[in-house]
Amino acid sequence: MVDLDLLLVDRLIDEKAEREVLGGLLVNPALFGKALEYKLSSVDFYFDTHRKIYDALFELYLENQSSKENVFKKIKGDITKEFISSLIKQAPSDPDYLDRAIWRVKELSQKRNLLFFLIHTSSRIEQEDVERIAKDIIVFLDNFGLKEKKSVDYETLASDIFEFKDRLDGERKSDFLSNIPTGFTDLDMLTGGFGKGELIVLSAPAGMGKTSFMLSAALNIAKQGRSVGIASFKLDKDALYERLSSIMSYVPLKRIRQRFLNDEEMEKIAQSVVELSTLKIFILHSAWFTFSELYYKTRRLKEEKGLDILFVDHLQLMSADRRRNTREEELEEIVRNLKTMARRLEIPVVLLVQTEARKKYPELEDLKNIGKIEQFADIILFLYRPEYYRKHPSPDEMGIAEIIAAKNRQDATDMIRLAFIKETTAFKSLEGQLLQNIYEGFDEDDLDLDF
Repeated sequence: MVDLDLLLVDRLIDEKAEREVLGGLLVNPALFGKALEYKLSSVDFYFDTHRKIYDALFELYLENQSSKENVFKKIKGDITKEFISSLIKQAPSDPDYLDRAIWRVKELSQKRNLLFFLIHTSSRIEQEDVERIAKDIIVFLDNFGLKEKKSVDYETLASDIFEFKDRLDGERKSDFLSNIPTGFTDLDMLTGGFGKGELIVLSAPAGMGKTSFMLSAALNIAKQGRSVGIASFKLDKDALYERLSSIMSYVPLKRIRQRFLNDEEMEKIAQSVVELSTLKIFILHSAWFTFSELYYKTRRLKEEKGLDILFVDHLQLMSADRRRNTREEELEEIVRNLKTMARRLEIPVVLLVQTEARKKYPELEDLKNIGKIEQFADIILFLYRPEYYRKHPSPDEMGIAEIIAAKNRQDATDMIRLAFIKETTAFKSLEGQLLQNIYEGFDEDDLDLDF
């Protein structure tokens, strides 16, 4: 019996998975959220060395002091810097692989616990009351908490192809199939909307209005009843609330920022706040995100709130999970991973990218040194406002923005025009007397706004 028990224990150990988990947490301590989601603790590791490292990592994580050097200082004994370095080399580059490694370590720990409990229970059967043993079993099961694996590694064509046909038949009745309309009619006609698994890039120099376009599109999509995520590295939550309130209420952003508001404007803002509170807009704010942390938060948002689309503002403010030889290599890894995330979570990811301000019409050449974007993006849009480069823009250029589709999986590359209302930083479809109607009642000073 003892030999059989030892044989079973040997089959319930995965040293590689334990090393991958520790390596992943060493590379990116922010992923402790993923480990804690599985209630992973040091006792779930089989090897004593691994337990010590996990405990040290967790303590340093709570103190916001995680680093290879600090881990080594924290751990006493026979653990060498070379051993720590070997763990880092085994860190999975893909967050899903780390997820599987964490699940594997937790599952094997639970199985070992189950095995030891059954062995212990079997030794009590002859000596103890059945009712007492049964109660212990119930308590054990209540605290067991075994996580089920969340996905399989294969899909069966035979069982799924008919479901796909039925879904396709239902979706073909809509204007854009399962794609998400941006609310800008001409843009949606050009692109067919934003599709599941797509990476959409919106590129422009600083100050051109990328964030304003993002918020306008996010509001349009949320008003359709969809769930919208905004990962903002640029603005804090209050700044985002100010921008959204201005777009919704038509109260100039400058007046909201200065808190110089009359009763009528306060009433408009109050009404806009009520409407905003009904929309499913979720803000993921941080001064910086590594890709893995963004992936973890986005996946949770998808699971808990049914996320339909994610906006990321912007690429150059993101951090890679590990340092590369050049910043260009880091950006390439981030862009590639964002495309992978879009496909795995089955949502469109709209990535804002900042380019240099040049007095010329934008083109794909502007992105050549930014992470091989053209290779990974399904749609590449450039935002261009003629008045941005003009000291004295003509009347035809005032309040006009151009969206250039330089790459489009629909194969149609073209340009569409939108109205840009500078005082509220809102983008609108360009329709008839829209600009004239919106500009009525605004002071000339309101047009001079740094956004």
